[in-house]
Amino acid sequence: GYTIDDMLGHAVVDYIDPAWHDIFSRHFEARKLGVREIYEARLRRNDGGEYWVIASATPMFDTTGQFCGSFAMLTDITQRHQLETFQQEFA
Repeated sequence: GYTIDDMLGHAVVDYIDPAWHDIFSRHFEARKLGVREIYEARLRRNDGGEYWVIASATPMFDTTGQFCGSFAMLTDITQRHQLETFQQEFA
């Protein structure tokens, strides 16, 4: 629900559920060390709702070997997460 203008100039952490900020920070620190990761995260929609993604993140380094960010692919798994939560509640 965000427009490109809404997102320009913002870091990905601005869209992560605040309860997940510490977890995200640990993943980001690992990427600075060169660790590639796949993990789940809860994000916020523009309307305040939440959705779940699997993030596949790869660190990026410049020609001098300095960390300059990461490339990540996010896959929406909200429906799967809702089904798993439902199954756990009634198991």
